[in-house]
Amino acid sequence: MALASLQPGVDGYALTSDGNIIHVRAMAKYRISDPLRYSFNYLDVTNILENALNNAVLHASARYTADTALYKDVIGFRDAVRLRFIQTIERANLGVELEPIEVQTFPPMIVRAAFNQVLEAEQVLSQTRNKAEGEALEITRRAVGEGQALISDGITRSNMLVQSIRADAQFFTDQLSHYEKNPELFKKRLLVETMSKVLANVDDKWFLPDAKGKAPQELRLMLNREAKVSTDRDEETQ
Repeated sequence: MALASLQPGVDGYALTSDGNIIHVRAMAKYRISDPLRYSFNYLDVTNILENALNNAVLHASARYTADTALYKDVIGFRDAVRLRFIQTIERANLGVELEPIEVQTFPPMIVRAAFNQVLEAEQVLSQTRNKAEGEALEITRRAVGEGQALISDGITRSNMLVQSIRADAQFFTDQLSHYEKNPELFKKRLLVETMSKVLANVDDKWFLPDAKGKAPQELRLMLNREAKVSTDRDEETQ
C-alpha cells in the first residue's frame, strides 16, 4: 500500500547521489568453506554478512542517481553492490564462499506511477529517435547514391563532349591542308556536301538558273488561296 511518507525504522530505503530515495532488495547466499574460521573468528557471521550487504547497497546508492539505478543502468548498479560486498567479505576472512548475489531496485510506492510515466516517455523518445535516425540514414544513403549517379553521368557526358570536340578539331586540322591548296574548290565541295544533306529530306526541289546579262534576276511565285469550303447545308423541314 502506498503511503504519503516513509516510516523510519520500518521502511528500508537508500539515498541516491541526486538526493532521491529508492528501495533496494539484495539477497546473498553463501556456503561455509572453512568451518574453523567461520566458528571461531567471529561470534555471528550472519550478522556480519547482513551488515556488509547493507553497506554495499548504501555505498552503491550514494554513487548512482535514482534514474540510473532504477532504469538506465540497473546492471551497473547491481555490479557495484556485488563488488563492494565481495571486497568487504574477502577482507574479513570469514571462511565462507559467496554465491551469485541478487539485487533489485524499486521506486517508492507513492511515486512509482510517476517513475513509470517517465520511463514510458523515455521509451517513446528512444523509439522515435531511433526511427528518425534510421530514416535519416536511409535518406542520406539514397542521396549519396543519387549524387554518385549524377557525378558518374556528368563524367560520362564530359568525356563524350571532349571526345566529340577533339574529333571535330582533328577533322578541321585534316581539312586545313586541302583548304590551303585550293580554297575555292574546298568551299564548293563543302557546299555540295551540305546541300546534299539539306535536300535529302525535301519533297520538292526547284533549281533557279543563273541570270544572263546584267539585268537583275527576279523570282516570282504564284501562290493561290485555298478554295473556301462551305459548311452551310440545306435542311429539309419534315
